[in-house]
Amino acid sequence: MEAKIGNQNEPLVVQPKLAQSKANAYIGSKPQKTKTLKRNVKEEERRMILFLQKLALVIFLCAYALLLLPTTVLVILLQGFHAGGFDLPLEVIYWLGGLTVGKLAVFTYVAIRFLFPRRKCNDTD
Repeated sequence: MEAKIGNQNEPLVVQPKLAQSKANAYIGSKPQKTKTLKRNVKEEERRMILFLQKLALVIFLCAYALLLLPTTVLVILLQGFHAGGFDLPLEVIYWLGGLTVGKLAVFTYVAIRFLFPRRKCNDTD
């Protein structure tokens, strides 16, 4: 294949692209390379799932920290100062505090289990 660029007297030889040569190498590859490729794909899938889990954990913790905690604190402060005639029964305040502490405990448990997973023992003895 020839192409004329710049100096019309010198032919330019175009080499096949590296990607094409790699694709041709994979087509005629041995089963061992296929196993390695499958292992790499599974590893990449595992990394992507781990990234998505971390992202979901961050989103939920941020939503909790930005929405539920300040709202609960605001209700308790309004109840304590009786601002604007704000008056709730004491049982409602107890329930609100209990629910907030319960959600905080669940999110903390999930975060700790995610960040410090249990290791599986692969003893073959």
